[in-house]
Amino acid sequence: MPRTTRLIVSVIASLAAGAAATPVLAQAPSAKAINTGGVQGAYHTVFCPPLPPALARAYFNDYACTPSRGTLENIERVTATLSQIGFAQLDVYAREAARNQQAFQRLTLIRRDIACEGLWMITKNDRLQSYGDVQAFARRINFVLPAQGSGSTASFAFLRENDPEG
Repeated sequence: MPRTTRLIVSVIASLAAGAAATPVLAQAPSAKAINTGGVQGAYHTVFCPPLPPALARAYFNDYACTPSRGTLENIERVTATLSQIGFAQLDVYAREAARNQQAFQRLTLIRRDIACEGLWMITKNDRLQSYGDVQAFARRINFVLPAQGSGSTASFAFLRENDPEG
C-alpha cells in the first residue's frame, strides 16, 4: 500500500492555548471574555468550557468563552482589556513578549501546561524522511500556511526567526 502522505515534522511547543482561524467578530468582546480561537477549535470547545464555572466558584463571575482569530488576537485583546483572559500558544506568546516587553509586564501567565500542540508538515515527497531532510531542502520547499493571523503562521514565523538559515 503506497504511502501518499507522510508525517515529517512535529515541532512540539507547549502552549497555554491555540489558534484556529475564524472571521473577525462583529462586536467587541466583553471585559470578561475568555478569548479562545476558532469556534471549532479545541481551545473553544474543550479547554475553555470548564473555566467559567471554575472562575465563578472563585467569585470571578460572568466570564464567557469568546471566539477569536487565534493567539495574536487574544494577546491584542488582553493587552487592551486586562480583565480578559486569553489562550495563547507559548511560542507565539514568547515572541510577542520579547517584542513588546512593556505591555507584557502587565500580563500574568496563568498556566503553561494545559496542552501541547505540534506544528506538522505533511508531504507526498518520499525524499523527505526527517527534520534534517526538511532543513536541507527548506529553501526549495513550498510551505502552505493558514491565514496570516493564525497561530500556526505565527509559529512558523517564530521558527524562521530562530533558524534563519534553515
